[in-house]
Amino acid sequence: MSPPEPGPRAVSHRAGAGGGAGSAGPAALEERLARAHPQVGPLLEGGDEPPPDDVETARADYRALNEARTGPREPVARCLDLEAGGVPVRVYMPALEEGDAPETRGSEGGGLDQGAAALDPPVATAAQPAILFLHGGGWVVGDLDGVDALCRALANRTGAVVVSADYRLAPEHPFPAALDDAWAVLSWLHGHAHELGADPDRLAVAGESAGANLAAAAARRAHADPDDPRPRLRAQLLAYPALDGALAAASYDELGSGFGLTREQMRWYWDAYAPGRAARAPEASPLRAPDLAGLPPALIVQAELDPLLDDGLDYAQRLRDAGVDADVHVWPGMVHGFLRYRGLLDDAHAALDEAAARLAALLA
Repeated sequence: MSPPEPGPRAVSHRAGAGGGAGSAGPAALEERLARAHPQVGPLLEGGDEPPPDDVETARADYRALNEARTGPREPVARCLDLEAGGVPVRVYMPALEEGDAPETRGSEGGGLDQGAAALDPPVATAAQPAILFLHGGGWVVGDLDGVDALCRALANRTGAVVVSADYRLAPEHPFPAALDDAWAVLSWLHGHAHELGADPDRLAVAGESAGANLAAAAARRAHADPDDPRPRLRAQLLAYPALDGALAAASYDELGSGFGLTREQMRWYWDAYAPGRAARAPEASPLRAPDLAGLPPALIVQAELDPLLDDGLDYAQRLRDAGVDADVHVWPGMVHGFLRYRGLLDDAHAALDEAAARLAALLA
């Protein structure tokens, strides 16, 4: 059975994205700035960047970009670096009350063993929900530090334990390595939730961009067989997900240049992660899955000026067609990656606050 063709777009856009990659003539620049939120406009003034020349430079540039844009990191009750299912992770335990004691940092070396004592003293008196978070970066760049501020805020806004996974990166580790790591951490979280003060029956996956791709694919694995005792999820939070390696959606034509992330950059990332026919596999491109029935409710956060816009909109429609609740909010004038830009964009805070409240309700 083949998946249906993507449906019509859920929102309309003003015509004309303006020029090709690097186009920064006066008219094109003026139009880009007019379409973008006033706080976003300065981020676009330098024009588009070409695809990276090499992986290490791309990773260094991405780290520098995140450091400049993420803003202050709010305290949580506890932040712990450990290993989960063989994958490095960072665990965030939410601050519970105003004026709680300052956060503690720690490391468990090789990780918590099955049956190990719970962390002492417990941060909460009752088991909390838990969220596996998967960072973006085109499966090639990104790390735990780049989403540290975002994960702290997510933990505090939802009241959930957040586990951020440092999955293996392409091209050294192509598809399905990152997904296998995400699955290993989700399975570990299900089995070790009590050691973290979490409830294994109140789990969610979340991610942004490439991480949202992994979150969507992990959700499909978790619910692939109703008779298989795999982790069952209450929800999936997908922020501007990359869901189809074909890069053929209309939003790539309209928004594939001039707004930070370009079609050419996305092709470079996909070629590094899932080259050739690998990108057609449903676990690499969840939009190509023949059946999405039985998946957990989806909360999808989209930026209006993002070439990946239609990936999220089409996936939401596919989920609804399969009987799955899918709630989408498209943030006007925002660009790809905006949730991480908490040091620059007011809507980065507003969008996370809204998504976290909706997620907390599903995890209650």
